Amino acid sequence: MIELWKKASLGDKSAEAMVFKELRVRLSAIARLYVRAEDAEDIAQESCITILQKYKEIGEPYEYDAWAVQVLRNKIRNFQRKESNSRRIFNEYEGTTIARLAKAPENNPMFKRLLLSCLHKLISAYPRYARILNLIHQGYPVDEICMKMKVNRNNLYVILARSRRVLGKCLFGDEEE
Repeated sequence: MIELWKKASLGDKSAEAMVFKELRVRLSAIARLYVRAEDAEDIAQESCITILQKYKEIGEPYEYDAWAVQVLRNKIRNFQRKESNSRRIFNEYEGTTIARLAKAPENNPMFKRLLLSCLHKLISAYPRYARILNLIHQGYPVDEICMKMKVNRNNLYVILARSRRVLGKCLFGDEEE
């Protein structure tokens, strides 16, 4: 494999194709040990792109395989950090409107009417807030919601917090708007 790396770094396109074909398979297998299979494929692909852009800059002799795995580890770590932050932000509901909604009696028809009324008010007053809450409820990933709504992550989190506050004020009357 080291010989293939060296040939590829000298400009041999067939060696480069063979290296990256093999590398992508190996990196995908390693990534699957740490993340879901669909995410592993994306992370391996991103790693290969980074490696392809930078491997010719590395001087000889060098352990290309070890370097490639380190690039993959960094990509996995960044992905897990990003996922962890998303989960933390969306799941830290203790004492919030969402936590109280989760504890609300599901079969209480009065509460259901109140909830529907509050959701209708939210939709008419703040349609963007309502759409984001709906996308979150449907389970869309944060990045996809950001693309659909054309906002960055920070703006999404701000809008989400505001929509929860508005909904909480309507439902419970005790949160500031």
